[in-house]
Amino acid sequence: EVGFYETGIEVTVPTTTHLVLVKLPEAADSLAIQDDLEEVGIITNRNAVPGDTKPAWRPGGLRFGTPALTSRGLTAEQARELGVGIGGFILGKTSSKALSEFSVQLARQLKWYY
Repeated sequence: EVGFYETGIEVTVPTTTHLVLVKLPEAADSLAIQDDLEEVGIITNRNAVPGDTKPAWRPGGLRFGTPALTSRGLTAEQARELGVGIGGFILGKTSSKALSEFSVQLARQLKWYY
């Protein structure tokens, strides 16, 4: 969550679990962002946010889950960095290439198959 807050992405339902629901900027297309994130190896789900007026196929939020990451050794600091990278990507401040390089580097650092 912290990484998203740092970029200005609103976390709509903060929890003490490994799930995070973020509200996308009004002009953002959740389907396009989901597809773009999958291209760089980050899987997410489109999700409605409280008060959402967007259609179900392209709702106003994305849900991120980290159980598989944390169970494989992802630290809180690495999760923060990942949130900053994803938040920057959503806002157009981080390129898909930079996010992809970060993802690959993180996977190698943690000795994950990527």
